[in-house]
This record gives sequence, C-alpha cells and structure tokens, in this order.
Amino acid sequence: MTQEACTLLCDTMQVTFDIDPNQFVNPQSPDEPPRRQVTQVTMDDATFTAQAIMMAGGIEGFHEDAGALGSRLMIVRADGSARLTLQPANTRWVGMCARAD
Repeated sequence: MTQEACTLLCDTMQVTFDIDPNQFVNPQSPDEPPRRQVTQVTMDDATFTAQAIMMAGGIEGFHEDAGALGSRLMIVRADGSARLTLQPANTRWVGMCARAD
C-alpha cells in the first residue's frame, strides 16, 4: 500500500490479515456465547488483533481502536481495491490486495 496523496518516491506498507468466515455464522442455539469476530493483522513489523469486518458483496477488513492512541480501519472491496485509514495522523493508504483463497 502507498499513501493516498503520494505521487513520487512513495513509502510502502505491507498489510496482511486473514478472516475466518465461521466467526460470522449465526449461532445454532440461543444458549451459545457470542462469538468474537477478530483477525490477526500484520502491518510491516507490527502485529495486533483487530475486529474483523465482513459485509455483503465480498467486502472485508478490520478495525482496531486504541483509544487516545488512535485507530486503524481497513476496507477491501471484492475487486481487491483497499483503503487503510490511520488516526490520529489522518493518513490514508491505498492499494490492491491479493486474496489467498
């Protein structure tokens, strides 16, 4: 991924995550405890756990909120185009993602 506004000599960032779709299946019984919908994310050298996102139309991503330290939100569309927003720096990174199915 590269910063959205960059046009020359842009920094890059490698982002990987994997979402288990079974986390999003409705419970078989009302007695089942709620499922955590999480993913392990690696951004360059940093690894963290984030809330997994799966939406209709093949949209996937993650959200991590670190309170006063900021947040990270990544959305990947079905065509592989991706956007990552980092707060509080308010930087946006864009790129194409390859799915490892």
